[in-house]
Amino acid sequence: KQWYQRRVAITAGGERHFLIFYNTFIALTSLIGDTVILIGTVRYRAIKLHDIVVVITQNLAVCDLLLTVFRITPQTAALLADTWVVGVFMGHAQNAVNYLAGSGTISLTCALTSVKLLIVKYPLKTGTWSDKTGYKLCAALWGVLIASWLPWLVVNMFYVRETLYFTYRTYLCSYNYFSPLTPPWFTVYASVGFLLGTILPFFVVMMTSLLLLVVACRAASRQRQRVRWQGFGTVVLTAVVFCVSLLPWNVVYAAFLTGMIPSLTVLRSTIFLTNLNVNANFFIYLITVKSFKEFLKNVVRSFASRGRRKKTRKVGPIHLVKNSQGKKAHPLCVRPTICSQMVGKSGKKKKVPTATLR
Repeated sequence: KQWYQRRVAITAGGERHFLIFYNTFIALTSLIGDTVILIGTVRYRAIKLHDIVVVITQNLAVCDLLLTVFRITPQTAALLADTWVVGVFMGHAQNAVNYLAGSGTISLTCALTSVKLLIVKYPLKTGTWSDKTGYKLCAALWGVLIASWLPWLVVNMFYVRETLYFTYRTYLCSYNYFSPLTPPWFTVYASVGFLLGTILPFFVVMMTSLLLLVVACRAASRQRQRVRWQGFGTVVLTAVVFCVSLLPWNVVYAAFLTGMIPSLTVLRSTIFLTNLNVNANFFIYLITVKSFKEFLKNVVRSFASRGRRKKTRKVGPIHLVKNSQGKKAHPLCVRPTICSQMVGKSGKKKKVPTATLR
């Protein structure tokens, strides 16, 4: 009952305003940044890394966009209105997409660090890997994720569908899995899924990132060269942000499975901290990938040049005026010595050559 208390709203105005600004910033930067990543990698090859790394990056961007639309945006609207305002359907969709896209982010990050380690460790054997290999790998991951997601979806839609409620602890919708309607096998399924789908990938991400750094430094020392941080930095920073943003929530969830009830501050902080991983990839690529930075510069320059286009200027009727010598001269004349050519001896106006005008 303490965990599923319905009304524990934020009363402090400063905390609410900070969380609204925090979520709005993450949502906007994720929508813009992940869209730029997808367009830049699909059409313009903006990220010049290994083909498999680029394919995994595209799938991570898709997961981030799904989480932004179906989780962060409704959560921000709930913070503004102090209630759930996007309807019951969106509540079910938020839970479904949150589980699938969140699991996809974990699995794809694990695949990213593992693939990068294999590329560095065995460059000759992985030299034949192409983007088709990356698409096959991501398709296999999505197939496993969807297969493991279906039992969870069946429980939510056919067993505990009517227990959906909005909780002020996280400003999200959730189901009451302590309900008698929950099947008895669901507890075992949730525990095994948490161990295999979250804890194990976390250890894999941390170990492969450390091994990647060790292998990169050893290879650079053998060849007496500096480490090329463009590829390594991208993968390592992605793993660091992933662990920092999602590890606290997994610790809280593990405590919840064991029967320990965390405090409201800890629970809310860990939930909002997980949103940090949604928009981090855009800034990571902007810092570490030189080609992506140049691509963004070119995009900004193209938009700036469109805004600076000069409109065609309409020139009104030209009137002849007298110069210092008392003769009629054209006011836009470049050289005053040829002004006499514009006016005949009879004083009639002649056609002004365009070459003599400014």
